[in-house]
Amino acid sequence: MGTCTTPVIGDDVLHSLIYDIGKENEGSAIASSILSFGVQDIEDLIAMNGKSIEDLQYQDGEETKKLTGWDVHKLRCLRAFAFHVNQSGIADPGWTNINRADYNQFRTSEVWQNAMTSEHFLPIQPRQLPPSPPSMPPSRMSQPERELASFRKGIKRDPSLFPKLKEATGWDKFKLSTEAQAKAQGISEVLDPNYTPSTIEENDLFQAKQEFMFSVFDQTLLLDHGKALVRKHSHDSNAQAIYRELETYMQESTKSSLDSSRILAYLSSVRLGPGSDWRGTYEGFIIHWVDKVHLFNELVPARDSLILSIIKFFYKTVS
Repeated sequence: MGTCTTPVIGDDVLHSLIYDIGKENEGSAIASSILSFGVQDIEDLIAMNGKSIEDLQYQDGEETKKLTGWDVHKLRCLRAFAFHVNQSGIADPGWTNINRADYNQFRTSEVWQNAMTSEHFLPIQPRQLPPSPPSMPPSRMSQPERELASFRKGIKRDPSLFPKLKEATGWDKFKLSTEAQAKAQGISEVLDPNYTPSTIEENDLFQAKQEFMFSVFDQTLLLDHGKALVRKHSHDSNAQAIYRELETYMQESTKSSLDSSRILAYLSSVRLGPGSDWRGTYEGFIIHWVDKVHLFNELVPARDSLILSIIKFFYKTVS
């Protein structure tokens, strides 16, 4: 994004929307372009139409540039949010009770979808006469657009259902529960380190999911390294990177190594039969034992030969 030397937004509410909620820097392309256009307060921003936003320009040194891509989309989101707050009456006069979390919640709601697809918030397009016969079928949303609409107004996402990670020894349970909740709430792609959106529409959907999952991690990663990763990615809300880096840290950390050693020792010494401490059924014991093998293999990916040796040892203890 281009930057330039420009006056800082003076209106307190507009200042809060652009800098605090929108996380823009002074002199950013968005801040500079709306000031150049003459926007002085929230009401001025709301009054802009889609064509006006697409045509915004700003100075980058001696060069005049046009607002493009993500900046256009983001400003439309901020304008929709401002319209929503003003219409709903949820803000105090100075917007001191409105913050980034409210904005993130708005962007994952049905209200956002309705606002962004209404004519007031879409770029103005020249109207054309219907095509001559044969008539064309009515336009349909693309698959990524349908998925985005479904995400906005479909499953109710609840951050409170995600588990908290307070210490490294709880990583396995946290990982299992977090991935289960992410799948149930339709945001599992964020936890997939290999997922990359391939179109602009898919990227818009993925960014919305990233923002939501970042707000979840802000509340659930309570151990020191987790908090450090949240701070590291506070500027881009990259929840995918947070989870990838956290998983790598957990697998490589000394604590995880100690846990894997304890699990291996358990797998090598546990018995089933006379003198065993196991009080459940044989079937329950086998399920429990296989789960421990999976846990060990996640902490320290083992060679097939080692896993085979463990299985042979287990077979001898129950035969």
